[in-house]
Amino acid sequence: MRARLSLLAAVALAVGVTPLVTPALAAPHTAYSATWKARPATYGVAKQSNVEVPMDDGVKISVNVLRPSGQDGKAAPGKFPVILTQTAYNKEAPGLNMEDDYMVQRGYIQVLADARGTGSSEGDWTGFGPREKKDSCELAAWAVKVP
Repeated sequence: MRARLSLLAAVALAVGVTPLVTPALAAPHTAYSATWKARPATYGVAKQSNVEVPMDDGVKISVNVLRPSGQDGKAAPGKFPVILTQTAYNKEAPGLNMEDDYMVQRGYIQVLADARGTGSSEGDWTGFGPREKKDSCELAAWAVKVP
């Protein structure tokens, strides 16, 4: 058995296979994890449901927009980074946890979109097809200018 393992190791080294565990990966990164702390939640969440985003062919994609909000419940002023989530599983499906209040409460906008032909979006679904890819690009361009 030991001879067989030695032979396998020699072959792996000869063909340039990287070992599964390198010393750098095996060592725990305690210095980083001991000093990192999550930013505290400083915002509430203002949700706008079923916003229709028109695509270049006229089909409307349905999105929910979750924005950081102040104590009054209104969207906080200013610019925030955007997380775009596009799903064919219905953005409103209970139990799938598509919405991420954790990130929104820490200063991110989340745009959650039903893929074309799914959930509340118009059109026909063609999973990962050319049209869905184009929709993704158009949604990203819209999301960075969220009104």
